[in-house]
Parts: sequence; structure tokens; C-alpha cells
Amino acid sequence: FQRAKYVTGSAGADKDTCLIAVVKRFPGIEVAGNDQADALTLAAMGADWAGFPLAVMPAAQRAVLTDIVPRKKNVPAHPAIAWPDLSAVHRREAARAA
Repeated sequence: FQRAKYVTGSAGADKDTCLIAVVKRFPGIEVAGNDQADALTLAAMGADWAGFPLAVMPAAQRAVLTDIVPRKKNVPAHPAIAWPDLSAVHRREAARAA
């Protein structure tokens, strides 16, 4: 429902209403249907949350971003993932290239 509220201002908006709002909000982007409108809305929400809004949105509509995921600073994107240490691979490739 946050998707609908972000783009229309109403959490109860149906998919066709969302499509119309997306076409109006992003006039330079061709949107071929409801699925593309949903995808564009979700991409816009993610970009806006990250600090790179794709369009100017009213504050009330942007408020859904903090309802979904509270913004935290200096927190790793995926703290539960054990990222591999690739330093040995990089050293081996550098030695091979030398």
C-alpha cells in the first residue's frame, strides 16, 4: 500500500489510479502498463530513500519512505552477509599481471 500512497497520496488507490499518477509524475518516461508503473514507482521510492529523488514529491507522500525502512546512518547495507575476503585473489592477479 505504501507504493500507492507514495505515488498518489492514497494508500487505497487502485492500480489504474497509480498508473495515471505515474504518467503525470514522470512525463518523460513511457509507461506501458500497470506493472511498469509499479516498477517505476518502486524504483523512484528506492532512489528517493537513498537521497536521489527522481521527481519532486509532496512531504506527506515521501513520509511513507520512513514508514517502510527507518533511515540509519553508517550501517552496512547487509550486515548479515559474510562477504568473502578477496584480498588474496587480488594479490594473485596483481602478481600475474606484473
